[in-house]
Amino acid sequence: MDNNKYIVMACDCDPDRVQYGGYSYGEKRLIWNGVTKGIPAFLEGVCRLEEYYKCRIPFTWNVRVDDQIKQVFGNADWTIKEYFDIWDNLRKRGDSLCWHPHLWKWNIQNGYWYQEVKAEHWIEECLSSGYSAFKEIVQPEKVFVHAGWCFQNNFTMKILNELGVIADYSALPGMRDDGYRAGKAAFTNSFDWQITPHRPYFPSLNDYRRNAIDNEKAWKLLEIPSFTFKGRFLSSVISAVRNSKKLPGLFGGRLPGYVKLNPTLNPYVFRTLVKAFNKSQRNYVIVYFHADETLKKHSKIRSLENLICNIEILKDKIPGGVFVSFSELYSYLQIDNVNGIE
Repeated sequence: MDNNKYIVMACDCDPDRVQYGGYSYGEKRLIWNGVTKGIPAFLEGVCRLEEYYKCRIPFTWNVRVDDQIKQVFGNADWTIKEYFDIWDNLRKRGDSLCWHPHLWKWNIQNGYWYQEVKAEHWIEECLSSGYSAFKEIVQPEKVFVHAGWCFQNNFTMKILNELGVIADYSALPGMRDDGYRAGKAAFTNSFDWQITPHRPYFPSLNDYRRNAIDNEKAWKLLEIPSFTFKGRFLSSVISAVRNSKKLPGLFGGRLPGYVKLNPTLNPYVFRTLVKAFNKSQRNYVIVYFHADETLKKHSKIRSLENLICNIEILKDKIPGGVFVSFSELYSYLQIDNVNGIE
């Protein structure tokens, strides 16, 4: 890579969550105002920034294609087909589409959605059918993944590698979340990247969270972690809010210690995180948000206004900063896998 600092702006295009006006986890319904209303409103602000800075600001849009979409709408690829004009216009402006599979499974007996992390046969079917549907319609040159809840394990890495996924950017170095109970849901938002390095790596077959060591074999799939940094005080505050009474029935919770960049946060907080990135001397940063966070009136913490302001901070405060899509970042990394399996 050259001396540029590459900035990847990504958005998880999920249905609206409960706190942003969406349906509860006990309903087999989904609403998409973040995609249909939030994204167009957001792009108006981005276009103004592109004109002001005289540069392109490409985005990477992580699109849902998985079993939950199939269960609610009849086909796993419903999201792509229903909002095809939106995705097509985004690609025409130079943006990229990535696959964003969630492992939401419907509990038939009790009537709620939950994060399935144990039933390997079901997980394989969810990922395999989702991959095929995404690839058939989007027809990307390479398939990249940002997993729902940033969840991966040894089995999901194996399946994604076998399917032909080129790279994943779910890793959050130093972070782990034991999940939480939301309403009647069994649990959600479980992930573990506690021992993951702050650099791209080819995951070991023995432990997806790190690169292969000694004589271990590695998957051909490249893991490209998002930026996190050690900020114990700030992470403790965020964890306290995250683990507060506002999320009913909480258990487990997020471990304090590391913080990730969320571009819809308060600009004062976000500026602190950007300073930490500059001190880290890393040559790329991935920041992502959710489409529903661009909706007005639902959140006092995250907002469209914050997002636009924080894009300006990224441009103004990162020396040599260049906005790129995730696919462009991958091409710039130029990393060879010397331990990869055939």
